[in-house]
Amino acid sequence: MEFPDHEALSTYRDWCLEHDRDFSLNSLTDARSESTLDSQSLTSSQREILSLAIEHGYFGIPRGISMVELAAECGVSDQAASERLRRGLSNLLGNGIFETLWAAPSEDALEAE
Repeated sequence: MEFPDHEALSTYRDWCLEHDRDFSLNSLTDARSESTLDSQSLTSSQREILSLAIEHGYFGIPRGISMVELAAECGVSDQAASERLRRGLSNLLGNGIFETLWAAPSEDALEAE
């Protein structure tokens, strides 16, 4: 999740606690600073196509944009667009984002369910 500031995060945490909702903070990063993972994992063309894919609903059901349309937005062939998108996703998933996002829940979290 993304919050505009620490106060908003604290407000959300307090709301969760007041309404008997589980709240666990696994990590905290400043979105305004350059992400080390992002800058080291993705080329600018991979970053561009991933951003456009998300913005235009490529991963939605149904898709908001086709690969051909996405390629046209980037000014490349659909083959090049597909390769950039797959490589970008592979770089992100292979460099720790997958493990961070999909980490196995702790024993305590499983017992609470």
